[in-house]
Amino acid sequence: MRTLIKNIKSTHLFCMGSIALTGLVVLSCDDVDYTFVPDPVEPHTITEVAPTIGDIGHEVTITGENFSRTPSNNKVRFNGVLAFVKQGTDSLLVVDVPEGATTGDLTISHVDLTVNAGTFTVVPFPVIESFSPEVGEVGAEVTITGEKFSTVLDENLVWFNGVAATVTAATETTITVTVPTGATSGPIRVEVNGQSDVSEEDFTVAITLKIPLTSNDDDVEEIA
Repeated sequence: MRTLIKNIKSTHLFCMGSIALTGLVVLSCDDVDYTFVPDPVEPHTITEVAPTIGDIGHEVTITGENFSRTPSNNKVRFNGVLAFVKQGTDSLLVVDVPEGATTGDLTISHVDLTVNAGTFTVVPFPVIESFSPEVGEVGAEVTITGEKFSTVLDENLVWFNGVAATVTAATETTITVTVPTGATSGPIRVEVNGQSDVSEEDFTVAITLKIPLTSNDDDVEEIA
């Protein structure tokens, strides 16, 4: 509710009005001055940021109180880099991590108040695009193609349906591994610096059967 301040001077009826950019309304008359004082803006608060780690382009949801319902009135910055607010209510903001963002403070500004939501960590997420071959025996070499892998071997972790594999070579776009003992058919998962991706397609582990042709153990036929 706005506050009305009335100062009576005389009994004339002619008035002129003016509106300031701050929202303060003053009606000047020969007899009366009316000053409308807008309600003070409640400071916004932040209760949660989810997630607090992500890559460029990843969606981040900020919950709290007293945000502006006009998305563009809320200025969200990732370590100083302004993000586009694509959804905004008085209790929720949704943004994407902007290009150029780095690890640092996540801040939200509204009116003249800036609130620090804590540290947001920008970490590249690996992406699996394909792998070849799609079928292989234990011990076979498999090349995984994708993005944002590490050139440091030990920073790339690979699992075949939950069984850890040995990485033998790695670039930013390819990882070479050996199908581990105990692996079964299923998806391949790659983890780099704590962030992971899972293949959409399953890798099929081929099993070689040895069928005796005679009573002689050495006389067998292998069938994959």
